[in-house]
Amino acid sequence: MVQTQVNTKLAIGVEGDYADDSPRREAGFIVQGFTSGGSQAQGSIQIATNPSANCAVTVGSVVFTLSTEAESSSGTVVKIGEADTNTASELNTAINAQLGETLTASVVGNIITVKANQVGYEGNYITLATSDSANITITAMSGGEAGQTFPATVGRVFSYTGTENVVQVGGENFAGILVNPKEYALYNGLNPTLQLPDGVTGGICSFGHIFVRSLTAFAPNYLASYDKNTGAIYAYSPETEAPNSSEQIANAKFVLSSGEAGQIGILELGA
Repeated sequence: MVQTQVNTKLAIGVEGDYADDSPRREAGFIVQGFTSGGSQAQGSIQIATNPSANCAVTVGSVVFTLSTEAESSSGTVVKIGEADTNTASELNTAINAQLGETLTASVVGNIITVKANQVGYEGNYITLATSDSANITITAMSGGEAGQTFPATVGRVFSYTGTENVVQVGGENFAGILVNPKEYALYNGLNPTLQLPDGVTGGICSFGHIFVRSLTAFAPNYLASYDKNTGAIYAYSPETEAPNSSEQIANAKFVLSSGEAGQIGILELGA
């Protein structure tokens, strides 16, 4: 049997794969998902009256000793000042020094406001307590609610964050597209998913030809934009506006093939 037809079309690949061997630019970053909405738990500690004897204030897992004998504050020992506002300021500084990775304290007058660093219900369970309820008023942590989480996903757009070498899915400060899906099988336990856990090092491509799944129909020379929550990609005609208030990808266009919404096409990321 003689072959009489030659297939000249490029085979469709996996999202995040490179479509060809054309020049490309890729750099390694720590990737993370994005949480939209939700709220951080908050509580307070009021030094209503300076305690006259040593007492304890518990914040999270740390017990602070308010001391009438200490000449200065050090670690979890907090000097009781001349006024309640001085003591509150000293305790506020100690809380931030000991628990800054978990929560943030701020002080106004004699009231310390304690706020969880992360959104979610977990912050509601951060302990605030004292052994001197007569002089120190505690308002328990509350108000923490979970937001909607969008996981780091191969083939999606990622943006720079305020942390060096860390990018998040979606966002506004375009970094590139997470590529090389076959490199992450270890994290997925060989399950067929493109989602990755936070903290994985991934390749972010900012220049090249990449297979991506478009949420809208595409054709050669269609422009590209992305959802700022999920990083999912849209295609749209140059004569129209980017759909659904999405963020345009500068110097990007679909090439070589057309497709319907939800299909995989080839996106060219320019310089």
